[in-house]
Amino acid sequence: MRNHTNGQLRHRLTWTVAALFTATILPLTATPIGAASPFIAVPLAVDATALATPTSGPVVAIGSLLDANGRPAQGTVAVLAWPNEASSSKSTVGAAIATPTVGWATARSDGSFTIRVDRSKISSDYINADGRVNLMAIGWTASGQGSWSFPVDLSSATIATQAGTMAATPTTSFQLVANKPLAMAPVHSKPAGTSSGVIPDIGGPPPCYYRQVGTYYAWVEIGRGWPYGADTSRMEVESTHSMTVGVAASVTGLYGSWSASGTSSITNGDGKKWTDSVAYRDYQLEHRYGENRLWCTTYWANDYRAVDQGRAGYTQNGSAGTQPAWYFCGPNAPGDFTRSSTSGNHFSTSVGVGIAGSLGINLSVDSNYGTDQKLIYSTTVNGTICGNNDDAGFASLVKTSR
Repeated sequence: MRNHTNGQLRHRLTWTVAALFTATILPLTATPIGAASPFIAVPLAVDATALATPTSGPVVAIGSLLDANGRPAQGTVAVLAWPNEASSSKSTVGAAIATPTVGWATARSDGSFTIRVDRSKISSDYINADGRVNLMAIGWTASGQGSWSFPVDLSSATIATQAGTMAATPTTSFQLVANKPLAMAPVHSKPAGTSSGVIPDIGGPPPCYYRQVGTYYAWVEIGRGWPYGADTSRMEVESTHSMTVGVAASVTGLYGSWSASGTSSITNGDGKKWTDSVAYRDYQLEHRYGENRLWCTTYWANDYRAVDQGRAGYTQNGSAGTQPAWYFCGPNAPGDFTRSSTSGNHFSTSVGVGIAGSLGINLSVDSNYGTDQKLIYSTTVNGTICGNNDDAGFASLVKTSR
C-alpha cells in the first residue's frame, strides 16, 4: 500500500533498460549520410514521410517560431497526436507510445506559422472523452528545436470538414523556442524533376517512438475554500469532468532538468464528493504521470516527456494558502451557495500539479466550474460572499465573510 504524504511523490517506477534491450545511447544529432548530398534535418520524433505533401485540414493553432536567442526564425513545425486518456491510463513502464505526425507547416521568415491537422490521421484512440485531442508541436530551425503541447477540440472542425469548408478558428496561439539541440534524422531532398517534398534517407535512423520509462504520482489541486466562522465549504467533482494539466520536457530526464512544455487535457474517470467542513482547505485529486523517452529501435534519443495518464483514484485536502484580494463582495442569505457557472473564470494556477518532488518543478492546472465541478458554501445566517476576480458566481476563488 502506498504511503500518501504531503502531496509529494511516494515512489517512482523505473524501467531497467538493460533487462529489456541491449541498446546504445547515441548523440542527439545523427551524422548526415553522404555529406555531399543535400538534406533536411527532421527531428527524430517526427515522421518525415508526413512532410512530403502539404497538410489539408482545419486550422488548430497559430504561433511563432523563435531561435535560441528569442528572435523570429524560419523553419518547420510538425504536430504529433498523443493517445487519449483511455489508452494512456492502461500504459505501464515499457509500453510503446505511438504519436503519429498529423500535420505540419512552414515557419516563415518572421517566424509565423499556421498549423493544420489531417483529421483522417487521428483515430478514436486519440480523441479524449471531452472531444479534445492532445497535440504536441515540434518546431525546428537549422540549429535547434523546441516543443509545446496543447489540446484542441476537433468536434467543430469535424463538422466543418464534412460540410466541405475546412474552416476552423484556432483557439490556441503559442511561441515555439528552438533552444534545444536537434535530435534529428538526415532526410535527402527529392531529385530534381520529381514531386516536391522530402523522403527519408534509406541509410538514416530507423523509425522512432516514445516508450514509458517511469511513473510518477502527483496531487492536482482543483479548488479552494475559505468558509467564515461556522460556515462550511465542500467540493463535488464528477467522473466526466475534464481539466487541463501541465506537460514537462527534458533532454536528460534528470531531476531539475525538466521545464514546462505546454498542457494536455484529461478526464477524471471517477468522482468525489467531499463532506462539509469549516476548515480553510484546498481540494486535491491524485494523478499518475508517465515519463516517456524517445526510442529508435536500436538506441535511445535524449528526448523525455512527462504526461498525465489520468486519475489514480485518491483524494486529499491541503491548506488553502494565503487568501487573495477580494474585490467583489455582496450579501449572502442563509442556505447553500453553489459556484458552478461554466461562463465565469476557471480555477487555475501555474503550480497546481504538485510534481516538484519528482521533476524539480510543479506544473499548471486549469479546471473549470460546471455541473460536473462545484464549490458549495453552506451558511446559517446572513452574511457576505466574495469573489477574487469577478462576482462570486463567476470568480476563480470564492469565500464567505460577514
